Amino acid sequence: MKKKPSTILIVDDEAELREALGFEFKRKGFSVLLAEGGHQAFNLVSTESIDVVLSDVRMPRGNGIELLERIKAKNVDLPVFMFAALDTELSIEDAYDKGSEAIFFKPFDRKRLVEAVHFILTEKDQRWKGRTASREPINFEVELIQTNSSGVQNAKVFNIGRGGIFCTLKKDFPRTEDRLQFRIKIPQGVEGLPGAEIILEGTGIVRWVRNQQGEASPAGCGIEFQELSEDSLKIVLRIINGLRTRSYIPKSGDPIDDQIKLEEMDK
Repeated sequence: MKKKPSTILIVDDEAELREALGFEFKRKGFSVLLAEGGHQAFNLVSTESIDVVLSDVRMPRGNGIELLERIKAKNVDLPVFMFAALDTELSIEDAYDKGSEAIFFKPFDRKRLVEAVHFILTEKDQRWKGRTASREPINFEVELIQTNSSGVQNAKVFNIGRGGIFCTLKKDFPRTEDRLQFRIKIPQGVEGLPGAEIILEGTGIVRWVRNQQGEASPAGCGIEFQELSEDSLKIVLRIINGLRTRSYIPKSGDPIDDQIKLEEMDK
């Protein structure tokens, strides 16, 4: 039986961009729905079977931020991608924290957008499945390793969302779009997790960096998962299924044991 094509909803008040993106995704085998504003888009989300939403931020008939918040309140697992002008009021870290799976700034590369949509529509157990296990264990509580260097950066605390982690740093900040390896040691005794120490290990891409310490916003970076080791994948899927958080990559530095609220987790 032929697989049903994924349905994508494209929301933008600019008809030219809306139609161009619709044409692009139809060429890639998607079923496409179009809306000119957030209000019309949310009506379609409520009545149609939609697999992913692409939305502009600034629109006169219901803006994209409001649409994102309404969609995540209704169905946190429905992927939403935002695109915006460079002077938009929505920052990268706020976009990920509010639940957006990505934000693209105009003019953006359509090929990268299509690749990101394909990535997010891949099942999580395949999306983050690691393909290599070549790195030897090393003795750091929490470490970030830039793949293009041998330097190891010690991260102090972290938080986890549906698609990535927040790491706090004091110095030697990575750059946006840097690819990192991470190895995070979760000590025993964290509520909702097995009693033994847990290691989360994999690779990710830095999506935003905050290098200034604020009163309620510690300096650090948001990292999107790209690959996870087999054991880490099982643990991460259990954690994010128990979290029920809207954040794709959280921007806060709250400790992970304040975030995990699981009734049980298999050892």
